[in-house]
Amino acid sequence: MLKKYPTEAEFLTQYAVNNDEVDKFILYASQTIKEMDSHEVQISREPIKTILKAQAARFKWGDNAYFKVINTGDVTFKKGLEQ
Repeated sequence: MLKKYPTEAEFLTQYAVNNDEVDKFILYASQTIKEMDSHEVQISREPIKTILKAQAARFKWGDNAYFKVINTGDVTFKKGLEQ
């Protein structure tokens, strides 16, 4: 999947974790987590997507790419960048 994005910028702007990938991750995680609350899983889908994308970015491009993904939706972070 990472081969489709030769640059960090392309990955950050073009890649989005889809629901199928989240489902596969939840299935994988359920093998080690004894109890999973289905309601908690449902309300955590968007943060899970963000973390999966951030970890993929870190794997290929390092910590800076990770934090760019993690901070994408952070209002305070965005405000700080404006000044």
